Amino acid sequence: MNSFGATPAAVEKMFQSPPVRASKRSVLAPHLAQKPMAHVAEAMIRLQLHPGKHLDDLQGVFLRRLHNSVSWDSMSTRVTLSSVPGIREVSLLEWTRTSLLEGATTAFFGETLLNIEPKLFDSFFEFDDKSWKLTYKVPAPWCNDMVAAKKTAQKALTQYFDIPKAQRMGECWLVRALETELRALDVESPDIAAYFMMIYWVYEHTLTRFSFNGFSDTHLGSMPMPGNSASGSSPIY
Repeated sequence: MNSFGATPAAVEKMFQSPPVRASKRSVLAPHLAQKPMAHVAEAMIRLQLHPGKHLDDLQGVFLRRLHNSVSWDSMSTRVTLSSVPGIREVSLLEWTRTSLLEGATTAFFGETLLNIEPKLFDSFFEFDDKSWKLTYKVPAPWCNDMVAAKKTAQKALTQYFDIPKAQRMGECWLVRALETELRALDVESPDIAAYFMMIYWVYEHTLTRFSFNGFSDTHLGSMPMPGNSASGSSPIY
């Protein structure tokens, strides 16, 4: 959390054992009551991704958005390298990362986050491409581009958590429940955003590269428009 700009006070609250809880705080399960919030958060992430209702709800939104984002009519222009009537040549890397992140962003945060920052993906992908500078603690000014990109994405998350829950529609169980737990420890929006930025980054960094490598081992040609019998010889890069 320190690397993502969380305050020392927030980091301390995450690892207090037992944590100082507000009396109204609802814990995930009784046996977690004495555990640090960092451990509770890990359990909540596992529960969200464990087979069951929470995962079914998340997966349903993700797959619907993913299917829409890879369809011909809804494909993002950022993934297209060139096109002729009925055929598009697309970047496999951009197609993979844009489609997966769009699906995940909507599944976790609803439509609100992208409404706050329509160019969220531009800054997030730039941060991800240069995140090695964060890992290796490259100092300024050589890390300024990475820091600026991270700041844009993280600012959008902070603004998201500043919006009352009642006005944020479509967020998943994990976002609602984990925010409730963190606010009960008096963790503020910028620090909540820092924690979710880590989750967001790990998801995108891992899944998109795994998927891209898998697709790269498959023979792919240019993408014809549905119903078009033309077949292209150009690869999808």
